[in-house]
Amino acid sequence: MIMKQLLFFLIPLAGTLCFGQNNGLYSCTGSKNGTEVITVDSQALHINLKKKIDITRAFVFSMNNENTDFYVELITPKISNKEWPVLLVDGKYYRSTGKGSGADVYSVSFMVNREQANEISKALNVPCNLRKHFGHALDFQFEPVKDDYKAGDSVYVKFKITNASDVTVWYNKGGMYRNSNGRCDYFDFEIYYNDILLPDEGPQMNFGGREYVFELGPNQTDSLTECITKWTPFTKPGKYKVKCIYRLHLKNENNFTDYPDNQNDLHKAWDEKAEKTIEITIKE
Repeated sequence: MIMKQLLFFLIPLAGTLCFGQNNGLYSCTGSKNGTEVITVDSQALHINLKKKIDITRAFVFSMNNENTDFYVELITPKISNKEWPVLLVDGKYYRSTGKGSGADVYSVSFMVNREQANEISKALNVPCNLRKHFGHALDFQFEPVKDDYKAGDSVYVKFKITNASDVTVWYNKGGMYRNSNGRCDYFDFEIYYNDILLPDEGPQMNFGGREYVFELGPNQTDSLTECITKWTPFTKPGKYKVKCIYRLHLKNENNFTDYPDNQNDLHKAWDEKAEKTIEITIKE
């Protein structure tokens, strides 16, 4: 009879995460009723060491090319909206930076550095996923849509991107347009007149916007066009130098796996910045 009870206890644990003594996710009381701890970012919090929150799945992955900034996402049973759990790993306390839910799945997230990510992934027995270059090579061009612009005209520039490698990539085509004039802020244009940088007169707030992820196969070219007078109007005739920038968020596969399984692939990304300085002549 004793053996049956032990087997019943051990079988459920085989599919869950195992922690060392004291490691785990704990409820933050939000008051002084609990044990005071100091988090790795020097915040004093009170947690309930008797209220441990189950972790059903965990993901640890890099958020930048340099592999210095990491994201930890923990899938949990339902938690209160007022609750911001604290993760304890090897004597270090981590304050949660985000929460989410969807389709009966709840999550708690943390932003950590590489050393911390390695420690957390080891404690949770999950991979610490790093970014790496895809082996791709991209060529970029910026050019005015037409040669003949006059003072006060809306000036358009075309951005061309060519995949000069044998590796297929996907890139963010447009997006970041939810602002007062609808410009795509993946672009940036620094406009100089008589070698003086003109001010950006466009909106300073942007609330994102739906993106289109475009597949770019080997030797394939794609383009998109933006109105650069949404940054600075060309009010005087003469020659302007324009430093053109487009921020690229690349993938080497377009994964449609549902959440939370898709978290396993979020490190499969690479950020680049297309840059070129062009000249635009404005006539009277």
